[in-house]
Amino acid sequence: MATNSLKLDIEWSALIKIGLAAVVVWAWLILWPFVMAMLVSIFVAVALQPAAEFLKRRGLPNALASSLPVLLFAAIIGGFITLAWSSVQTQTLYIVPAMESIEHKIREALPILNQLLGANDVTGPSLLLRYGTELGRSTLEAVILIIIGLILTLYLLIEREQTLDWGISFFPRDRRQKVRRTLGEARKVALNYVAGNIVTATFAGIFVFTSMSILGVRAPLLLALLAAFCDFIPILGFLLSGMPAVLLGSMSGVNVFVILGLYVFYHVIESYVIVPKIYGDRLKLSNVAVVVAFAIGAELGGVIGAILALPIAAIYPSIERIWLGRYLGDDVVEDHQRSDKSA
Repeated sequence: MATNSLKLDIEWSALIKIGLAAVVVWAWLILWPFVMAMLVSIFVAVALQPAAEFLKRRGLPNALASSLPVLLFAAIIGGFITLAWSSVQTQTLYIVPAMESIEHKIREALPILNQLLGANDVTGPSLLLRYGTELGRSTLEAVILIIIGLILTLYLLIEREQTLDWGISFFPRDRRQKVRRTLGEARKVALNYVAGNIVTATFAGIFVFTSMSILGVRAPLLLALLAAFCDFIPILGFLLSGMPAVLLGSMSGVNVFVILGLYVFYHVIESYVIVPKIYGDRLKLSNVAVVVAFAIGAELGGVIGAILALPIAAIYPSIERIWLGRYLGDDVVEDHQRSDKSA
């Protein structure tokens, strides 16, 4: 009786390709934090490039002209942390027990939380304390990535022309001019984004520190630093930073609706007055595009991914105009440009 057999013939080259693809995916997952640090370094290098070029035009050697902005940037961050550390440490020692007390009171008022989060959490370590420990570990990892990022930023500035030419050389010669145009417009978007976010985050920190100090809310400097950091996160970042302020305000005898109203007030002013004045039409995205970019960035790269998603999304109109015009048609590109200007 004849039997049917199925013979599977796979060439060694196909197996090698599958193996290489698996290695690439594995390396991508392992090196993802480094990739994020690399992206942040690129954005910082773009922001510091005008200062480096200015110093170079003044006659400084390229290495020195590129190093001074990075060293100054690192000195500003380090100096600010040093000056604020004592106050932040003192305020943190107050805020941690206060937040634990609030957590236990909320659990007592809402017993269903013990079912959702686990009854052992009541007698065991505080949920907020565990989250704080995890936050501390993540902060340490972030500090290490920042140090690596500053080193990368330094070398990206020193060897910017060589690095740019090396990257463009991977493209066919007939596409290299388009690549340079795309990178030129991406550089403008990145520069505007970094500079604008620094300004808005500074305004947010000053507003929170001033208003919370006037109201008498505990830990105003810590709340201001949190607001400045969260302001980099689009859409809900600044409003989320108001939750600790509301909780601390309730313990300080301050009307929580006043605090909430101040945060909402500043958020509206920033969104509809400050941001349009700073960015103009250089980083204009529809609300739908902002939400989609934020969600994708947060899913892929966490907080840093959410922060970097907007400038990456803002580069798309340039990509569409330079690369996709022949496929989409001139009418589509022109309609999209008109809708962007009217947004």
